[in-house]
Amino acid sequence: MWSPGFEPAAMYPARVLGWHRRFSRISVTSWGSPEAPGLCAALHAGGTTWGRILAVPEAGRQEVLEYLDRREAAYLRRQVHVDARIGAGTRRLRVLTYVANPHDPTLAGELAPEKAHTYARHGVGSKGAAFDYVRNTVAALDDDGHATSDAHRFFAMLTR
Repeated sequence: MWSPGFEPAAMYPARVLGWHRRFSRISVTSWGSPEAPGLCAALHAGGTTWGRILAVPEAGRQEVLEYLDRREAAYLRRQVHVDARIGAGTRRLRVLTYVANPHDPTLAGELAPEKAHTYARHGVGSKGAAFDYVRNTVAALDDDGHATSDAHRFFAMLTR
C-alpha cells in the first residue's frame, strides 16, 4: 500500500469489499528474522477495510505482476471488489490483490495480543522493523483520510 516496489501510473484510496486487514503473518525475512520474527498484515475474508489501488503502467505490466507474485509468494493472488475514490466520485472496480493463504506456514491466524505485540515491536528484517511497517500502514491510511481503522487500533495497542 505504501511501498509498492514499482512506479504506479496512478494511486487511489479504496475500500476493499468482503475482506478485512489483520496483522497475522509472521515475517522472518522482510520485517523480521528467525531470531526476531516480525508481523505483517494479510487480508482475510469478511468485512471491509481501507487501502489503495495502484494502476500498473501498460508498458511493463507483465514484469510488475511477476515481481509482485514473487514478493507476495506467501499470499494468494485474487480479484476483489473495491470502491475507489477517483476524482470527485467513487467507482466500483474489480482489482487484483494478495490475500491470506490459509496453507502458508507463516500465517498465524488469530494471535494473542501479547504475542502480536512482541512480533510487531521487536521484529527486524531485511526491509526494516515490523513496528515501522505498522506505523507506515497507519500513516498511509491517515494520508487518505482514514483516521480510524483496524491498523490504527493495532498501532494504538503497540504504543501504549
